[in-house]
Amino acid sequence: MNKTLSIAIVLALLSGAFLLGRTTHQGPTGRNAAEFSEANSTDRWTIKQQIAHLKTREVDPLRADEQVVDQYLSRLELRARSKGMVSALEVELGRAAISRLTDQLGFEATQQKMARYCSHMANLSATLHRGSPR
Repeated sequence: MNKTLSIAIVLALLSGAFLLGRTTHQGPTGRNAAEFSEANSTDRWTIKQQIAHLKTREVDPLRADEQVVDQYLSRLELRARSKGMVSALEVELGRAAISRLTDQLGFEATQQKMARYCSHMANLSATLHRGSPR
């Protein structure tokens, strides 16, 4: 694994670990808000709970097919763009979806795809952050 790939993976893991402990008062926004209010009546969800819930709902049903996973990654990117920020939700759900491809692509290719995705989402985050009003 090259140095850039290793750095991208470490940065993704660190950012995910930092954001996993944060909480939200209303759960997710957009299309998944109804699913969360239906699944749990409490008003506090940790990011970790949201990831686990959405992984079960969105990632687990995905076929282990690269085209299907790539379409899901595109939806995660659109979700981040619509929110105006990249959160641990998009990064961790994308990583979980990509990991389903290990049997099809092999370990090394899967890790490279995961690093590219994490790097892409980090760049998207920086772009969205630069474009947001301060």
